[in-house]
Amino acid sequence: MEQYDFTDTGNAKDIYGLLDCMSDKELEMAREAVRNIRETAQLAQYERYKVWFDHTLLPIFKEYAQMTSSLLQIERDNGTIDVLFRNSGGLDITENCKGMYMALIMAVHIFLDSDAGDSVLALTYDCRRIVS
Repeated sequence: MEQYDFTDTGNAKDIYGLLDCMSDKELEMAREAVRNIRETAQLAQYERYKVWFDHTLLPIFKEYAQMTSSLLQIERDNGTIDVLFRNSGGLDITENCKGMYMALIMAVHIFLDSDAGDSVLALTYDCRRIVS
């Protein structure tokens, strides 16, 4: 049996009482500490996302690009990952491409186009929306 207990909120609510008793200088120091904690957490989240992407989606994309004889380009930038498939013969996602169905659902933006006679499929992934 598995059980997940989220009933204990811990001491998180105690912070409001502490903030009420702080001076302006202490509040400014607390604000800076919270900002640093948040930045550190976001960097750790992005690193976890990159590892997850490399182990989960990237193999799916490589397999699909190989199956369709496509050019696959990956661009990573500040919390987002852009994936581009380019193929002169068209891009089909068939029943044998189950991983691509999942990958499409997880994308925050899907772009289909034709460029210089090539079919283009561009997918954008945002780490803030996938891994927390």
